[in-house]
Parts: sequence; structure tokens; C-alpha cells
Amino acid sequence: MCISIFMFQGQAFVEDTLHVHTAVTQRGNASLQLDVTILRLASEQVIGTGVIAGVMVDSMTGQSVRIPETFREATALYQACDRTSCPASLPQKANFD
Repeated sequence: MCISIFMFQGQAFVEDTLHVHTAVTQRGNASLQLDVTILRLASEQVIGTGVIAGVMVDSMTGQSVRIPETFREATALYQACDRTSCPASLPQKANFD
């Protein structure tokens, strides 16, 4: 379950290369908040910013559940990245079951 708010501040065109930066800015037991910024890569112009707030829920019961530890670890590693490098241990693909 999630809620998102996004504010467009510029235009993007098919030929534009965009950089989408997503950061986990708040994390609870079952919830998290992501801040998103989209930039035109060539000029670093901000195209838009937004927030995504989500709650992890059990698909059968609809009840909130604790965010899995593997997901917590993967997002912590991702947060350690900057625009040019990431830790060598960052998984390319993760199973969050």
C-alpha cells in the first residue's frame, strides 16, 4: 500500500537522458518513505520531485508486516552509493521473499 505525490518542474523529451535519484529518507518497522528527484542529465535541470510513502502488507490478510531484513540490508547498501560508485557488495538482483 502506498501514497505518492509528485511535482513536475520542467519538461523531458524522448531524446533526454534522465537521472532518477531515489533515497530512503524514513524507515519504520513496516513503513518507509522514498524521496525522488528526476534530473535532465546534460544540464542537471530538475524535472520533478516527489515522495512515495509505503507500508509493507501481507497480501493475504492486508495487515501491515515488518519490512524483511533482506530488504532493509539492500536499501542500506544502496543508500551508501553515490552517483559514481557503489559498494562491491551491492547485489545486482535481490530476492526479497
